[in-house]
Amino acid sequence: LRSLTFWQMEIFLTAAKYENFSRAAEELFMTQASVSRNIMGMEDALGIVLFVRHRQRVVLTEAGKSLQKDLSNILKRTENAYQRALEKQRNQYCSLKIGDVLYTSADKYLIPITRAFEEEFPEVELVLERNEADVLIDNLESERYDAIFLIDALMPNVAGHDILRERVCSVEPCAVIADTHPLFEKEEITLDDLQGQPLLASRELCYRYYWDYVCQVCRDCGLKHGDVRFEENFFTIRMELQKGKRMVIADSLFGSMLKERVRMIPLKTRGIRSGVSLLYSRGNSNPLLQRFRGVCRQFYGQDHTFCV
Repeated sequence: LRSLTFWQMEIFLTAAKYENFSRAAEELFMTQASVSRNIMGMEDALGIVLFVRHRQRVVLTEAGKSLQKDLSNILKRTENAYQRALEKQRNQYCSLKIGDVLYTSADKYLIPITRAFEEEFPEVELVLERNEADVLIDNLESERYDAIFLIDALMPNVAGHDILRERVCSVEPCAVIADTHPLFEKEEITLDDLQGQPLLASRELCYRYYWDYVCQVCRDCGLKHGDVRFEENFFTIRMELQKGKRMVIADSLFGSMLKERVRMIPLKTRGIRSGVSLLYSRGNSNPLLQRFRGVCRQFYGQDHTFCV
């Protein structure tokens, strides 16, 4: 039996149903000669005579009738097993879980991308959660998330984690001032206006690259990077902004985290930019992930840049 294929069994059962090789060939879109060869091969492999050949017709032997009954049950159970496995897969891969980093403007990238995905694949349940970058990485490795969005300037070190990364878009650096700042009402703010202003950046969002990112931006713009104060407490940053004494160096996705009335001034640099990247595990087997990656590429393209 191990030498038989399911297709041979199907040919035999069709021929046995009609006791006619010609009708079996028509139903299976084969030639009569091919049906006859497959039946003969099956008889040789099993050492059993399945049909008695007459000049105008064939008749099942008693052994053939017995095998017909049992193989019919085997193929039916096999089909049922396949359908059960297929249903399990459908249930397993009916949702996609995406993580996103806290403190960014979700309406700039996360909401548009997920909305486009849901419009194209309405049958898929899309689960979104936001958390700290290191928690996102842990959950990605433990397969709690299928993929995560991270800001490049806040990217933890993922070397050796078997995690793949695709850039979704670029993000401009900017200076953020609140409505209490002396420059807020000025119609046009120049780089000369910003030079000499007390600077503030968040260490709460600081991972491996953020310190270097802020310093590079300041150096490139002529701001005093040595005078940047890195603050670990996010609420202190908000208080400093509200006082109007300092401006925050960030990128253009951090505006919504401040909640106050703020003005974001683009800092034109020579190619120093952060960006939004999609990270996912190399071993992720969810077929919906490929669809989500495709929507990301279609929605933004490789050269998309978020401006303030």
